[in-house]
Parts: sequence; C-alpha cells; structure tokens
Amino acid sequence: MGRVLNDPHCAGAVVSGPPGSGRRAQLETDLGQMAEPPKLIRLNGSNFGTKVPFGVLSFLLAQVDVAGASTRHELIHQLGRVLCTDRRPSMVVLGRPELIDEQSSSLLAQLATMGKIKLFVICEHVQDLPGDLFALYRSGRLAHQRVERMGSMETHAFVQQELEGRVSAYASATLCYLAGGNRSLMLKLM
Repeated sequence: MGRVLNDPHCAGAVVSGPPGSGRRAQLETDLGQMAEPPKLIRLNGSNFGTKVPFGVLSFLLAQVDVAGASTRHELIHQLGRVLCTDRRPSMVVLGRPELIDEQSSSLLAQLATMGKIKLFVICEHVQDLPGDLFALYRSGRLAHQRVERMGSMETHAFVQQELEGRVSAYASATLCYLAGGNRSLMLKLM
C-alpha cells in the first residue's frame, strides 16, 4: 500500500478475492503499519446508493457548497479541495463497488486520475467494477492485489498470532479445513 500511496502515477488499487479471504483486513493491516496514514474515507455501495445520483458520495457532498457548484467541473474541484489537504491526497476505500451509481463512480475515477484521492476498491472480481472504475483499472492506473483464502501454513501462523501462543499444526489445519480458509469464520470459531 505504501508503494501505491507514494507513486504519483498510480491512482490507487483494486483488492479482490473471495468472501472471507481477508481483503478488508489486509488493507486495514497495511494502513495500521503506516507511520503517517493519510486522511481515510470509507464508502460502501448499497441498494439505496444505486437508485440515488451521487448516493455513495452524499456524505462528501454535504461538506461542499453544491449550490455554488453550477457545473460538474466546479463540483469536482470543490471535492478535490476537501479531499486533498496540505497537497496530500486522501485515501478513499470503496466497498461493494457493484452497488454504486454511475455518477459516483465517474466522480471517484476523475478525482483519482487528478491525484486528489488514492482509491482502494474492495471487490470479489475485477469485473464487478462500474464502467469508469473498470476503465481506470484497464488503463493501468489502479494496481491489483488478489487476496486468496488461507492455506494450512498461513492459518497456523494466523492462529498463533491471534491467540498469542503456540498452537499445534494439527489444530490449526483442522480449523482451516472446517472454515474453508475463511478468516472471518476462523476468528469467530477461535
């Protein structure tokens, strides 16, 4: 993540993988290890957000003078001023991108292209991205990180770290088998 945040040509990253693979946890861990994390904004697509123009951005739009922004260009620059403080782009984490409206997708893609935000999209498949975000990914401006479910050895290290002690390899392998490598289910079972 540090490489993506420091690269001026990179607009962000797509973190994909099956449900329960730890996509969001991986992103949170990377963010927690940063010495000076950027301003973080979390957005999640929803069924409501697909029916309302700029639905996923309603929180951000409440911070700008929408009445003073008569054109899309002015709206983007007002959002850019809110999101890019001290010449440092904010980090926007977008979950469930398949459930955001096209206008929100377009604005986020444009803000990422302008360098006002670093966009991190969490999804199952890259094909789930809305049109403008998929175009940004295809242009090479969004890096891609695939997170798979854990195997036996990863589960063993994970269980020992979570329980802060030694655990038998057999016990962790059994947990991995029962949970199917799903991190969130393993945490519930532990």
